Amino acid sequence: MSLFKGSQHPSKTYAVQNLYYWLGHFCSCPEIEAALKSSAQHASKPFNPNIEASNIHHSRMWKEILGPDQTHFTKQSWNLSFDMFIAAINPYGS
Repeated sequence: MSLFKGSQHPSKTYAVQNLYYWLGHFCSCPEIEAALKSSAQHASKPFNPNIEASNIHHSRMWKEILGPDQTHFTKQSWNLSFDMFIAAINPYGS
């Protein structure tokens, strides 16, 4: 059984990974603990509207994300957040 009707075939294919395996690999990287601590330190600093935001850690929104307990989620180094970026790619190329 084909997933595509007629002669339609995607012009590009994309790989996906199991989230649990990817997360295990991500957390086992040697530098990840230091990077997460650094991110939490950035989040602990108060928002400064006078500096140019060169990355997401400088933004007001990053510092205002609340967790289920209503405390600042990004201040804890192992509180991970994931974003989904959709580029609206049409695999059929039309």
